[in-house]
Amino acid sequence: NQPITGENWYDDDVAEAFEQTSKVIPQLKEDEGLRVVMTALAGVTSPGTRAAQNWKNAASVMEEYLETGQISGRNPVNGKFFGGTRGPIIEKQLKLVEYLLDSKGVQGTADWLMQEHTVKELTDLRQQSGLYSSGNKVPGKANDVRLGPYLFGEKVGPFILNLNGLKETTADVWFTRTYNRLTGQLFDTPDNSMAGAPRNQS
Repeated sequence: NQPITGENWYDDDVAEAFEQTSKVIPQLKEDEGLRVVMTALAGVTSPGTRAAQNWKNAASVMEEYLETGQISGRNPVNGKFFGGTRGPIIEKQLKLVEYLLDSKGVQGTADWLMQEHTVKELTDLRQQSGLYSSGNKVPGKANDVRLGPYLFGEKVGPFILNLNGLKETTADVWFTRTYNRLTGQLFDTPDNSMAGAPRNQS
């Protein structure tokens, strides 16, 4: 008898997803740190992918990590990129998760992700990983404080937090298009295509 608002999606459906996945990967039920890492894998493999396939992709990466201790950055099933044209970015972010796991361990990674850090600390970690150029910075002022998942950006970061029950607005392509539609700016792009990304940080 409740209105269909999507309000409980992150609470109910994510809990169900973990319940089902733990039948295949029982460590997810036993290890809270691993559960948080699973949400990071789901976050970084999410761009351009529908929810059900996204979760399957994340589970396959988790299985790869548990079996080999490594994350290849590609689909372990076929060796191809995840996410089509977004594949190289997803690969880099998966390798960033691997860097966290290698340097902090599973529980250390989970703790780090759920803690606050300055934007400078997040940017520094990107640079330390060796995966990003010196010009690639986390958006914001150096002393702004953000939770760890913002290491992965303005869309993926909030999504990871949502998967952990922390209510952040995930500014994905649908959020952006809705905003631009309501403000009459949906096609305010150089080639008159639909705006799918924020124009700037503010």
